[in-house]
Amino acid sequence: MTACLGLFISALNTTMTAVALPQIQQALMASPTQLQWIIDVYLLVVGCLLLTTGRLGDRYGHGRVYMLGLAIFIAGAFAGSVTDSAVQLIAARGVQAVGASVLSTATLSLIAQAFDKRTERARAIGIWTAAMGLGQIVGPTAGGLLADTFGWRSIFIASALVALLALLLCWTVLPKMKATRAEVSLDIKGQVLTTVVLTAFLYSLIEGQEWPWSDLVLWLAPVAAAVGAAFLLRHSGTTSNALIDVQLFRRRRFSSPLLLAGLMFFAFNGFQYYNSIYLQRVLGESASAAGLWMLPSAVAIAASAPAAGNWCAARGARLPATTGALLMVGGLMILAFAPERPPALTLAISYIAIGTGLGMANGPLSMTVMSAAPEERSGSASSILATSRLIGGALSVAIVGGTVNIYLKGTSETDSGWSQELTAGLHLGYIVVSGTLLCVVLLTRRSIPAERADDRKT
Repeated sequence: MTACLGLFISALNTTMTAVALPQIQQALMASPTQLQWIIDVYLLVVGCLLLTTGRLGDRYGHGRVYMLGLAIFIAGAFAGSVTDSAVQLIAARGVQAVGASVLSTATLSLIAQAFDKRTERARAIGIWTAAMGLGQIVGPTAGGLLADTFGWRSIFIASALVALLALLLCWTVLPKMKATRAEVSLDIKGQVLTTVVLTAFLYSLIEGQEWPWSDLVLWLAPVAAAVGAAFLLRHSGTTSNALIDVQLFRRRRFSSPLLLAGLMFFAFNGFQYYNSIYLQRVLGESASAAGLWMLPSAVAIAASAPAAGNWCAARGARLPATTGALLMVGGLMILAFAPERPPALTLAISYIAIGTGLGMANGPLSMTVMSAAPEERSGSASSILATSRLIGGALSVAIVGGTVNIYLKGTSETDSGWSQELTAGLHLGYIVVSGTLLCVVLLTRRSIPAERADDRKT
């Protein structure tokens, strides 16, 4: 269970920061783009480094790398608590993200190595997913209370203290697991190309919402992403021990659930990020009240994840994964077609459907991806899986933010119709992300195993 601490800390930090965004914006005079970068820099840095940190775990042992990640995360959290500008906070979040990239890959790799039988692994991954739900439960509530009582800086201090306790515990009880693949290179060229592709692509999405597209930089960014992607694919296909193992993607039972797992977070993160702003700016809730409103979703994740793990072990991954994805689509569609100020019951039903969907699908999809990869490549498989989730989440924040900015363009918060325009932009964003998820579910569901875990070859 020590491995679950990393996912809990990552979820705790993300949700606490999301709840405090309105306070951060007012205190640091952050622009809408800077506010998005406070979230997206975390997702971007984690996404860029996940592949490398997974390789480091394969080479030096996931236990040692895990504790190093906790130490780096602590440093970034303490730095965030003393910043006095949005730019400094973005930089501190970047440092946090370096540590979080290690936690994201090491936790799942530790579980995959600790449990040989797939039925046990499925149940363990269900509990691992529930740890994220627990972070979702504690994060909004604790973050809102801390922000309202002590100010937004207290959420970074709290994150650092929790991570420090986790580091002390891991130092005492975490076994020193040996690397499963000692002779692996870090593939610096692959890492540089990956960083260029992801940074350029996301930069064009975020900055394109405020900068005019007549600016040359915004045209160069997607071009750089496309050219970098071409070189990355060529490099990965011709280099032994490349950062991205293309052999894994040729397995449909790896690539299809990987895509669906990324899109589950593509749908969830846009909702999570902007729903906090909606609750506070449109419905007039305080930060702590907004955190309490998110509890149904978080409780649903924590409650459904262990059950989905048992279901996956007994009946296979297809049914819980597809059912979870369809519940996510349904919950987002309820929000998309709700009025500006919907009844409390409508919000609660949609939040529970979204949380239950993520809790049901995430574990079985993770189990399928990890089982499709050889044990000696568990670090690479875990890092690719985490990268798909993080990049999906970053893209959703940018895309939903883009639809919101389309409606808010030329208006200010003091205008009478501002809240209606914000709500309309959110509704369009929810339709886009849920529609994309629905299409991918229908296209990939047959590639997800329907048989029991013990019926497949180990």
